[in-house]
Amino acid sequence: MSKKEKSEMRGMKAGISPELLEIIKSFPAGDGSYNERHFLNLLLNSIPYPLFIKDCCGIYTGGNSRFFSFIGKPRDEVIGHPVYEFFEKDFASACNAVDKSLIKNPGTREYETKLRFPDGKDHDVIIFRSTFTDNERNPVGIIGILKDITELRDKEAIIKTGEEKFEKVFRIIPDPVLISRLEDGKIIDFNNSFGGLFGYSLNGRGSPDFTEDMLWRDSEKRAEFISFILKDGLAENYYADFLTREGRTLNILISGSLYYINNCAHMLVAIRDISDLWETRGKLEIARKKYQAIFENAGTGLIVADADLKIKLSNSHLLSMIGYSSEEVDGKMSVEDIADDSEREMIAEYKLRMKSHSPLAQSNHDLILRSKEGKKVYTHASLSYMPGTDQILISLIDIGERISAERALAESERFNKDLIRNLPDYIVIYDINGEIIYVNPSGSKAIGYAEKDLTGRSMTDFIHPDDRGLAKKMLNLRLSDSLKDEYEIRVISAAGDVIIVNIKGRLIEFDKKPAVMLLLNDITKQKELERSLEMKAEEFRLLSESKELANKKLNLLSSITRHDILNQITVLSAYEQLVHESIEMNRTDDALKYLKKASVATEKISGQIQFTKYYQEIGVDAPEWQNVSGTISEVIEKEFFPPGLVDVLDSNIEIYADRMLGRVFYTLIDNSVRHGTDLTSISVRYELFEKELLIFVGDDGGGIPPEKKIRIFDAGYGSNTGFGLFLAREILELSGISIHENGVYGEGARFEILVPSERWRYSEEKVLPERSGKYEVDL
Repeated sequence: MSKKEKSEMRGMKAGISPELLEIIKSFPAGDGSYNERHFLNLLLNSIPYPLFIKDCCGIYTGGNSRFFSFIGKPRDEVIGHPVYEFFEKDFASACNAVDKSLIKNPGTREYETKLRFPDGKDHDVIIFRSTFTDNERNPVGIIGILKDITELRDKEAIIKTGEEKFEKVFRIIPDPVLISRLEDGKIIDFNNSFGGLFGYSLNGRGSPDFTEDMLWRDSEKRAEFISFILKDGLAENYYADFLTREGRTLNILISGSLYYINNCAHMLVAIRDISDLWETRGKLEIARKKYQAIFENAGTGLIVADADLKIKLSNSHLLSMIGYSSEEVDGKMSVEDIADDSEREMIAEYKLRMKSHSPLAQSNHDLILRSKEGKKVYTHASLSYMPGTDQILISLIDIGERISAERALAESERFNKDLIRNLPDYIVIYDINGEIIYVNPSGSKAIGYAEKDLTGRSMTDFIHPDDRGLAKKMLNLRLSDSLKDEYEIRVISAAGDVIIVNIKGRLIEFDKKPAVMLLLNDITKQKELERSLEMKAEEFRLLSESKELANKKLNLLSSITRHDILNQITVLSAYEQLVHESIEMNRTDDALKYLKKASVATEKISGQIQFTKYYQEIGVDAPEWQNVSGTISEVIEKEFFPPGLVDVLDSNIEIYADRMLGRVFYTLIDNSVRHGTDLTSISVRYELFEKELLIFVGDDGGGIPPEKKIRIFDAGYGSNTGFGLFLAREILELSGISIHENGVYGEGARFEILVPSERWRYSEEKVLPERSGKYEVDL
């Protein structure tokens, strides 16, 4: 930090004037009226840095809101407590030592230190401390301010490395760059690109062995270039011819600026070789002719005009529209001369805008011209500035046919209105505010209102209350012309009857204003028939699902009893034979070992038979609403899991699931107990995701390797029976509920149960926090 900066910071005490500091000191903590304390709080909170107040014992007695936010504690938890409770021991001890020194020798102290902020990063700060006294001039406390100077220190570091960066950029920049002394043209340094282009290299001592005069083909050009730099401090894209070391001439553009080294004027010069560009001059001429041909054959009338709208150039299409020759128009007539008298006012406004360089208003509009024979020529004009000039380009399209079509359209609209009035379908037209502006007789008769009683009222007034949200959304979509599909909605008639209508619509212009026209088709009877068919279809679906579930169970049970159990019996038979052989050979230890392995096979058979029992019970009874927290608590109590192991967030959430829901949570908890390494806790939490419910069952037992996450729900997979998680998934899927393992391996398992919106509810009024986005499963 510079001396000047430190001096300014001492004078203002990190943004506090001496007068403001004295006002703060004059309000002892805890004393004074309510207005005085309120004023002091407002005063402290207006200070842009963390400010604290301590008594002589180092106890916090006050501060501003920025200080309490900085500590991360509310005011009541800071006041009355020492610094040791909020900062690291070394920093707190240093603060305490400074405080004691200040109380002993009143005055002001400032020092710079490193301090770890609540964001976990170390910051450079300056701490200002000042004592304040009572009426007898005895010190009674300390006011302190913290100012973060991390950004200042960073800037100092940037400045320090600036020269290093300049050196690196100077060396690697692709354009040739050199530094020469202005006084005598001595080349001080150049980069690799310069050396490669001009054939020079640095000598052994690292300094060039030639002068700038050797580069310039024309010394007068060099003198002129230097004069530009001396006048303006820089010169850009100055054309010159330079000589290489071998005498070859290069066409270049040179840019330079004054550059001081030890108070001695130098030139920093950047060079660009444009020798190849001269070869393109012929190509540019070809391009000019091409664009001239485009101008002439654009298919629309084109005019190039100046700020006074005097025509500088016109094409043959424009001339054919107005019947003049180019000799009569170009350079002799203005746009005003070929425009109809009705356009005079607008043309005058354009002249004013052109002269003041204002933006062109209504740059696309209709313009009436007057031909040489006096006939009106209807055109659509587009005006735009030509880049780099004070001229404009005017494009004129003949719209005579469009005008005729518009007149025909007006006649057609009158015919359509008569047609709509006599249609048997219901027609409704509403404006951008959603207010009805027209209903045909068929529509007003259907809902039992006179047309005059409907006009001016909101469309939603006649919509069923449960459909009004959808109606408003669809009305807005129609207005933005982003809704193309049909939709259904319920309308309430004057007699209170519900009419179901199918709505089609489109954005139209009605009385020269934007509006939406709806065609309503009464489908009430059709819906009644559809509901009857849906009930029959649902009955058939339930029968099909029952048959499918039964077949699935039979196939799986058959597979287990016929394959898995048979395999284990084979294993038992093998171990039985090995036991007999071991006994006959008096190898008792081997016999015991084979008996233990046979016992494992027996347990697997038992588990598989137990699985068939549970699997047969899935879906036997109808699903029912079950309290999640209550179900889990009942499982914990019934299965004698260790007390305090499972932390279940109490809630009033119910889900609609198979009656074997408790078996799901038993399996998840038992899985953590059996397989968790260094397990200390299992937690059950809930969260709303959009409208669906997420139930999290997680532990701190190490987790599941990524390659096993998908397979753990397969039948027969696992180190125990291999059917627990498979059963859990089957039980949940019966109710349309899914389960995934989404934990982080090494931190713990995390099972996520996603319950559809229609499968869960609150037993009482209570709302969980909701998050939005896409639900993702980490596989």
